[in-house]
Amino acid sequence: MKNTTKAGYFKRRVRKLVLPTMLTALVGVLLIGGCGRLKPVSLIDENVQVPDKKAVVFFVDGLNREVFRQMLAAGQLPEIDKYLVQRGTRVKNATTVAPSITYAVTTSFATGQVPGHHGILGNRFFDRNQLFYVNYGTITTYRDVDDHYRCDNIYEILDDQFSVSIQTPLRRGIYRKIDNWATSGLRWYFGQITEIDCLTAERFNLIGDISRRARRWPSLIFAYFPALDEMGHRYGPDSQRYRAALVNVNEQIGRICGTLQASGILESTYLLLISDHGMAACGRDNFLKLSELIEDGTGLKLTTAGPDLRTPYHERVEYFSRYEAVLANGGNRLGKLYLRGKDGWPDHPEPQQVREIADLLNSQEAVALTAYRQGQAVVVQNGKGRAMIERFNAEPGKNLNSRQYRYRVIDSQCPLGYVGNLRASRLIDGQFHPGREWLLATAASEYPDLPVQIIELFDSDRAGNLVIFAADGWDFSPANVGGHGSVRATDMMVPMVIAGPGIVPGGQIETARTVDVAPTIIEMIDRKKLNGRNFDGQSLLSELESNR
Repeated sequence: MKNTTKAGYFKRRVRKLVLPTMLTALVGVLLIGGCGRLKPVSLIDENVQVPDKKAVVFFVDGLNREVFRQMLAAGQLPEIDKYLVQRGTRVKNATTVAPSITYAVTTSFATGQVPGHHGILGNRFFDRNQLFYVNYGTITTYRDVDDHYRCDNIYEILDDQFSVSIQTPLRRGIYRKIDNWATSGLRWYFGQITEIDCLTAERFNLIGDISRRARRWPSLIFAYFPALDEMGHRYGPDSQRYRAALVNVNEQIGRICGTLQASGILESTYLLLISDHGMAACGRDNFLKLSELIEDGTGLKLTTAGPDLRTPYHERVEYFSRYEAVLANGGNRLGKLYLRGKDGWPDHPEPQQVREIADLLNSQEAVALTAYRQGQAVVVQNGKGRAMIERFNAEPGKNLNSRQYRYRVIDSQCPLGYVGNLRASRLIDGQFHPGREWLLATAASEYPDLPVQIIELFDSDRAGNLVIFAADGWDFSPANVGGHGSVRATDMMVPMVIAGPGIVPGGQIETARTVDVAPTIIEMIDRKKLNGRNFDGQSLLSELESNR
């Protein structure tokens, strides 16, 4: 079976692009060197212009919220506590977007839009109109994301501000991108996974060098820490290896903050600690192969891959004309099923066909929930029952908090368990309620923010005709003991801590979403750039500055 994890991706890159002689020469250095140390010296000199408004984002991939809380309370994350928690404000209940997959959420971080609006529906998806299949996990495709989303990102909006990204795939409009692909690739290859996060910290020395040459310190630095996610997939979020990786992230953030402090710019810098999704434990034997179940149960001719935009259009047409269904299995606790209509791929199938497949899937213990469009509404269904989610008058320019949603049980019991939830049940009254009310009422449930997230997801044809979410403890890949992509709380709830000038030290706000990150940063750096911009999220800055 082809290895599609981040480790497998980097291994393939190294095999193809690094000559054996280079590999041999560098192995000794890597194995001996280990994690370097970022010296607490000034990154700037008297010739560097430091902007008044600036932010550093610590993007930690796959950070399980409960593990983070436990380790923080136990004093095992002292640097994060010192530089962020004690100096800043935590979000009690922060939710990510659906699907809870890295590329989808990373694009939401950068655009302030949900996946159904920016068009990146995961690490893998199918475009039924242009007929191409996306898989970002290869050497030739990992940066294609910039060609596939349909709105401005934060770097383009802050186009007059010096911006730097470290190890992030989105780079459109960025002033300076730092990939680390060769050094990271070698470390992935030799199993030195956590040391990749050390590289992220070490690159601040390079940023200092660039700034001294340019005589300008960045207004925005987006620093990505990928290792924790991989350790979660390999060993699970309850493992000591996962916790050790988080201890290492804590140390690297401490190194960076200590150096910013030595440079005299820490106190005037906004710091954001965010994660794209949680990490759910999965039993090694709790694996459901969706493609076989669907093919055997329906007789559909199905593919799980396909040509991308590099392939000529006529060849893509020819390839996909052979199939009646496409399955994109991404994150591995998520499946997206695309069904060909009677008039071809741009046409959608009959609703009854989708419902029958949903019935088949919901008979499986591994499936927590399925979702599909029915007219202008979305139906969510599992073994308990079915419910319909509707959106009222989604006016352009309204953010998720302001839009109105209705949730109605239409068959048997409430599939989401909201009827038994005191806060959520009050909203099941046949009326439409604002998205903020749904977020507040469902944040502590097993399906946080789902009425809002799921209907927005289906605004894009790239979402598929049927979306399948894994149950707790289950995965749609045999390779993982930890995963994400579902709409369960373990996948959807994430840590979020924000510190900086004017933000209440030791404070807490009730809720936020990952789509709030972009408008918040834009207001921090240049609030005038928010004028005339519409986001699904909204800036948290005023709430961060006024909470008690």
